[in-house]
Amino acid sequence: MSVVRFHALLDAENAVSVDRYLLGVTLEREDGFPGVARSLTVEVSYDEGTTWQPTELIGGSIVALNPPPGADSVSLPASAEDPRGGTVEQTIIRAYKLGKR
Repeated sequence: MSVVRFHALLDAENAVSVDRYLLGVTLEREDGFPGVARSLTVEVSYDEGTTWQPTELIGGSIVALNPPPGADSVSLPASAEDPRGGTVEQTIIRAYKLGKR
């Protein structure tokens, strides 16, 4: 079993305070060692999962761009397959806040 981990530079309020930022994404195996994803898909929502937008994975990071006015949090669904054929799907509603920008 694997899990998708997100890595963001957050402040003490669990928020990012910029409009454009990199969000690191890694696949971690159950035994704690980094996994290599055969496939990895991440989307983003600024309305707690009512609507989803695709993201582009660039070198282990996704770029979340220009949250709409009034958005106050980011939600993230991810799906991945590891080299052994194991799959994981997970969704984090309100993964982190959007601070003052």
